[in-house]
Amino acid sequence: MKQRISYLPLSLVSALMLATVAGGCNSKEETDEDDAINYVETTTAVTGFRLSADSKRMAHMDSVFFSIDLNEGVIWNQDSLPKGTDITRLVPVVTFSRQMSAVSITVKGATTMADSTFNYKDSPNDSIDFSGTTVMSVTAPDGTSKRDYRIKINVHTIDIDSLAWSDTAVSPLPSRLGAPRRQKSVDLSGTALCLLEESDGSYTLSRNADLYSAQWEKTELTPGFTPAIESLTAAGRRLYMLDSEGTLHTSADGLAWENTGERWASIICGFGEAALGIRTDGEGLTHCHYPADAPLADGPVAADFPLTGHTNGGTFTTKWSATPVVLICGGRMASGELTGATWGFDGQRWTPISEHATPPMEGATLVPYYVFRSAGIFKKDCYDGWLVVGGRLADGSYNRTVYMSDDNGVNWRKGSELTNLPDYLPATTGSDNIVMTTRLSSNLSDAWKTGDQAAKARRAPGYDVDGDTLSWECPFIYLIGGYRADGSLSDSIWRGALVRLRQAPII
Repeated sequence: MKQRISYLPLSLVSALMLATVAGGCNSKEETDEDDAINYVETTTAVTGFRLSADSKRMAHMDSVFFSIDLNEGVIWNQDSLPKGTDITRLVPVVTFSRQMSAVSITVKGATTMADSTFNYKDSPNDSIDFSGTTVMSVTAPDGTSKRDYRIKINVHTIDIDSLAWSDTAVSPLPSRLGAPRRQKSVDLSGTALCLLEESDGSYTLSRNADLYSAQWEKTELTPGFTPAIESLTAAGRRLYMLDSEGTLHTSADGLAWENTGERWASIICGFGEAALGIRTDGEGLTHCHYPADAPLADGPVAADFPLTGHTNGGTFTTKWSATPVVLICGGRMASGELTGATWGFDGQRWTPISEHATPPMEGATLVPYYVFRSAGIFKKDCYDGWLVVGGRLADGSYNRTVYMSDDNGVNWRKGSELTNLPDYLPATTGSDNIVMTTRLSSNLSDAWKTGDQAAKARRAPGYDVDGDTLSWECPFIYLIGGYRADGSLSDSIWRGALVRLRQAPII
């Protein structure tokens, strides 16, 4: 998982940019031909732009920061307003480097008004419809020098805090024959592996290092035993899987398997390079691990520990523990009842750690992802977090609410309605998830033109600027397979991501 990303306040970033350009202009009377920044006549310079407060349309409207590109003549809010914000009757507040002889605002193609020109200098309190093309013309005190600025008020077309699953971002499972019966997918050191039982009873192992491309390498597999497919688990650089008799097998690549001689009731998850499981001995159910020489502790299974139906494991590190900690959530206990508790294992013991748990459920999937917290009116910080997605609740209904935790499973909260699973995703239990990043890009042709060194100094980690192109890594969630209420396999892989992470980041 990535470290926390702190998004800089727009006011700070853009003010620094403005000082760089405007300050340079004020200090020079003429330019050299080799100068990297074009000279802008300061007699027509716009030094500030904001909107008047209007709580009916949006709280803190007057706090929205606007960037001013003096060279390109563009004024715009890089952080778009929330989806649905009404921009048809807003009052701009503009400041200039000196008293201008004339300032007019021309509106064309707007939603609520005919093409019009407003005399801003004489009537600064007129409301403007910014839904069309808006151009402000500024005439200097000498009545001769003139400069046009295009004003762009950006509004999100989709809510930025949505967890978006496009109904077109779906592909079939990587089967050789089509209509597979069962599947299990894991992330093995950055490569997606999907093990399928085909319609004719044969097996396919498919691998893909770039799920965004949906290009799989498919190999018919002859494991030498009857695999319990849903037990497939990745642990570091190793794979583990039980056969139909409970014998534990291990592999480095999923093609060649080795019999360990261990007999287990189930595999819980991976921990480092080791597998954690449960076996039956003379005293009942006992926690176990393989390889046996791994420095891990075993012990009796607690009565409220989930034996089946819990999520996949998720691993994190913390400064308060010398070893990693692995989490699982939900599942069915020995009593037959469901639990919503989160359990953690630190190498020595399994302990229930949740104070505010999810509802009792089984068959959900635990997704390592990101959670945003408010850090000001128009600023949020990004933290490593976890999502619990899918599964079946105690009343038999399928869970479509996404639960979030930013404290490693101690407290879970409902995501907003914006993060709930859409109706077109099939209701399933036992889906798998793999998170892979893909490099996205955005055009900055309307943004500041800066030298390479200046861009490097200002951009946040993980973002690259090449001319007018900004690129960044977006983590996509891939929900894979799952079983419907009738027990049939959902033959699909769905791709989704928080809209906030898919948008061009602020630099």
